[in-house]
Amino acid sequence: MPLVDIQDLWVSFSQYGGQIDAVRGVSCSVNQGKSLGIVSCSTLLRLLPATANVSATTMTLDGINILKAGKG
Repeated sequence: MPLVDIQDLWVSFSQYGGQIDAVRGVSCSVNQGKSLGIVSCSTLLRLLPATANVSATTMTLDGINILKAGKG
């Protein structure tokens, strides 16, 4: 099982006058011991500003469904 599994991730930011798409349909898996540094890492850790809109088919971190996890 991959440490990170993201399928069809979309991230956009609400701005005055519309939305800006930052990530469009990205899918990736990262196994333990490997690294990947992109916007999706901030999404997994919920470090995006309140203006961010996030959707994905799957987004898990070490087996935890980030899309269903409670905000802490």
